[in-house]
Amino acid sequence: MYIATYITDIAALIYLMGLLYSNAALNTSRKKPFLIAIILTIVIILSEAGTVLTNNGSLNLRGINIVCNVLGFILTPMIPIAITLIFSRMILTTHKLLLIPTFINIVATALSPIFGFIFYVDANNQYIRGDYFFVFIIVYIINLLILVIITLEVGKTNNYPIIGKLVGLSIFTIIGTSIQIVYPFTYSSWHCVTLSLLLYFF
Repeated sequence: MYIATYITDIAALIYLMGLLYSNAALNTSRKKPFLIAIILTIVIILSEAGTVLTNNGSLNLRGINIVCNVLGFILTPMIPIAITLIFSRMILTTHKLLLIPTFINIVATALSPIFGFIFYVDANNQYIRGDYFFVFIIVYIINLLILVIITLEVGKTNNYPIIGKLVGLSIFTIIGTSIQIVYPFTYSSWHCVTLSLLLYFF
């Protein structure tokens, strides 16, 4: 069942990629972060699928389970940043300090297979949240808030008539992805992100 939904999400994202390249209205500076967000989402979906398939007690698959978890936890907070870049590149120019939490999450996640900060996979190949899992949650929330705030700022500056809808869409993304944080085995996040990317494009 999960594999079928992952395949559906990836198919939708590939379709979006095709729409992106065929759209002449979007300039390159907006297409590039959109493409990055799509690719990141596909990689994360594949990583999550990998954790589902390998978290079955088989010790031979423990290494793959760990790698898939590392990729998922490192890349997930980058999705809101990539979407933010569609509207404004200020976070890469004048607001670079806002990226510090993302780098903290990268380091904590990269060290997790050894120290179990964000997660760890025990000797029986079972995934367990680490004592500092809250770091990942906080970083993800910070990046989502950055997305909402910069969307509002750019919308006001450029008098976008659909700013309310964009903020509503950001809130939908926050709620949708938060479900899986509270209930880790619902696997709802990437359906919401896929739908959000499609709606952002339209």
